[in-house]
Amino acid sequence: MIVSPLVQLCRAAPLPVCLLLSDDSASSVVGIVPSCYARSALFANTLVLDGPTGILHLLALGITTIMLSNIRQKYAAVGRREFMTVLLLYMMTTFLTLCLDVGVLTPSHAAFPWVVAVQLASGTMTMVCLVASGIVSFCWLEDGTGWLMSVILGAAGLCGGAVFAVTVCTAHSWLNLSPAKSLPLFFLTGPLNALLLVCYAVMQVILLYTKVKNYWPLGNLLFGLIFLVAGQVLLLTASIPLCEATEHYLDGTFIATACHLLAVMMVYKYFDSITLENLEFSIEHKRQVYQPVSMTGPH
Repeated sequence: MIVSPLVQLCRAAPLPVCLLLSDDSASSVVGIVPSCYARSALFANTLVLDGPTGILHLLALGITTIMLSNIRQKYAAVGRREFMTVLLLYMMTTFLTLCLDVGVLTPSHAAFPWVVAVQLASGTMTMVCLVASGIVSFCWLEDGTGWLMSVILGAAGLCGGAVFAVTVCTAHSWLNLSPAKSLPLFFLTGPLNALLLVCYAVMQVILLYTKVKNYWPLGNLLFGLIFLVAGQVLLLTASIPLCEATEHYLDGTFIATACHLLAVMMVYKYFDSITLENLEFSIEHKRQVYQPVSMTGPH
């Protein structure tokens, strides 16, 4: 039997989805736990799981809020609403991951598989909307219109719905899926998101060379890709060594969360650098009183 790469990842790093999977089809035990993971802590009479990673999630929510506020002020930026949707979906994914990582929703709760499914679906929807914002940057269509946003959200909803359905069916052993058969779930959450990311990167390189004629933003895009890939690689390879070196205070999810936040910040910086601000809309609308000055001097 082929071992899903998702199972191999679960053996190396503690992810919420791993608690829905099984690495043995002959066993009735569900849940894959790595040999080392971050310890829990008691805070205000509440047991908090993976506290350092939870703090990073809160930091990510705060930073993303600032980025959203800055983009809202760029009224004339092409693809403003589309990129704001990307950040909002990223915030949704981060918030759900925070709830799952710190133990707000425990695996014993009946809603746990459904929340994990929404978390994975929102991650895929984020990538779909990112690609859509990249397409809008070419100005082939009028950006920010209601029908365009409906099309983008509809496409993202279809992809996210597929991920949601496969996750739920895998967790509940529906439609010939089971916790031991996680290959479909892996392809929808791994290679699909990677393909969407590659499409976005290629489109932005073409955009810079054909329309923007400014190659400096390419550095922001490159650093974003480096951070994202580094986060995934370190999550798989460095989680257990880091956990053992820090005596169970940190694990790979801490590094992955930090790298993902840096990647999002670089993509935001890239978007900010290729969009020009319209000074007509950036001026604060404050009533000012001007005193007339005589140019002929006193009489």
